[in-house]
Amino acid sequence: MYHRAIKICAYLLLIVGVTIFLIHSVMLCHNETKQYKAVKEYIAAAEEIDDTKNMLAEAEDFNIKLYSDSKTLKYLTKEQLGEYNSCLDILGNGMIGYISVPDEGILLPIYHGTGEESMMSGAGHLEGSSFPISGESVHSAIVGHRALAAARMFFDLGRVKTGEKFTVYVLNTSCTYQVYSIETVKPGDVRSLFVQEGKNLCSLVTCTPYGSESHRLLIHGELVDAKPDIAQALKAANMRLWIYRAVIAAELLIILIIIIFAVKYIRKKEK
Repeated sequence: MYHRAIKICAYLLLIVGVTIFLIHSVMLCHNETKQYKAVKEYIAAAEEIDDTKNMLAEAEDFNIKLYSDSKTLKYLTKEQLGEYNSCLDILGNGMIGYISVPDEGILLPIYHGTGEESMMSGAGHLEGSSFPISGESVHSAIVGHRALAAARMFFDLGRVKTGEKFTVYVLNTSCTYQVYSIETVKPGDVRSLFVQEGKNLCSLVTCTPYGSESHRLLIHGELVDAKPDIAQALKAANMRLWIYRAVIAAELLIILIIIIFAVKYIRKKEK
């Protein structure tokens, strides 16, 4: 009787353990599917817009006005914040574009600001930094979570090395940046996010070390002449989704097999 109870408990623990992994896989798949669909929806909407030049011109004007008196990060006034939120919002949900870090398998929508809603949906554009578009004396900052249980976000950003490239897509344009510097700083140290005269820069920002908010990992990139392949990035993202689905199916199968063995064992003992 004692041996039977131990074996039943072992089956239950196995089921619980695999179920925990299953729940994690389902949550990851769900969030990555949402992000993938958001990017696809944005691409389709951008293709339907005729006045992208005017929208980009508004964003360029905002960048110029933002740094007309100094090159530091700015605290936006209520009026500036309203203008900021109206720029590049073609879907009405605050999405201004999307980012691809192909070597690390990152493909995320980018939203206005770094509020909780933006950061839980994808990456956030740091208010007070430039919009990530073409132009001179531009420095954009894209911020993302790294240690969420239910989403990868910037989880793999720590693997980025100097020389790698990432691309930010806004409307029907793209800006590809090559990483020239990686640094770890205290949360309040934003000096390396300031505009550098005549340069077009973009920095990716996340927490470090993994699971802690004690420091910030800053990955700085400078605009280069390159032709990114968004079709390949979308294909890779879709492949990751199918891998998640395969993992979920395998975990469900394992749970089913454990249940079958447990039921057979209990019936055998009852006989």
